[in-house]
Amino acid sequence: MSEKQRKSAESVVDCLQQLQELTGSEGNYAYRGQSNAEWGVESGAYRRLGKPNLPEEDFISYHEKELLKPARMDGYGVEEGRELSDLELLAKLQHYRAATCLIDFTRNFLVAMWFACQPHKKKNGKIFILDTSDQKNFLSLEEKDLEKEVRPILAFQTRDEVASSKRKPLSSPEDKKSASSEEITLPLLKPSWWYWSPQGLIQRILKQESLFIFGHPKIENTPLEEIEIEHKHKDKILEELEKLGITERTLFKDLPGFAESHDHNKPL
Repeated sequence: MSEKQRKSAESVVDCLQQLQELTGSEGNYAYRGQSNAEWGVESGAYRRLGKPNLPEEDFISYHEKELLKPARMDGYGVEEGRELSDLELLAKLQHYRAATCLIDFTRNFLVAMWFACQPHKKKNGKIFILDTSDQKNFLSLEEKDLEKEVRPILAFQTRDEVASSKRKPLSSPEDKKSASSEEITLPLLKPSWWYWSPQGLIQRILKQESLFIFGHPKIENTPLEEIEIEHKHKDKILEELEKLGITERTLFKDLPGFAESHDHNKPL
């Protein structure tokens, strides 16, 4: 069904039917719900830096100089006696609302639906759908592959490339012959984004079945399926989601989330 033919979803069932029409049964999908359908899918770092054509070096340098170095100097880079990797530290900073390269997605479609139905000045909500099995655009970053530094990751350098850049110059024919026999595997086509699911880092990440998409500052020029929810249907869908166990309290299962759910503007 084309975007012009597709109507705004009016219920949880409507959203699920549209999801089936858009995705079928194959693929490895990730979802993001935004309360304002007019927003693009952008990282907080991209919005903070405010440059339409943001150079890669500026994007990487921002994370090193403005976030990671000061955070480590203030003692936030160690948890339970273990030094966090750059990405783990960025995930924690993102958790506390810092503007990082990480864009929040979830494997749970109902969770994305809940975020899309949050009130925002009578704006329609939208659910974005990505197929992370599309290897032309996405590459999985596993826990065992975490690098200590974020620079080679954001530059899409593999560990082989990083090691190659650190090798000493080959001075003799024997050295060159030996090096040519080494088996080095590099991707034929580099992706545009990583996807990463931190394990055991933050309780909220587990409850929301979160994963991060990151690499380029924003997601564009790649297939992004969308489901729009008209603002007048948001309350109804939230009521339906509550019956399915998707609420603010269940999604933000930590002390900051509990406290925020009892903010002065929250209904009793």
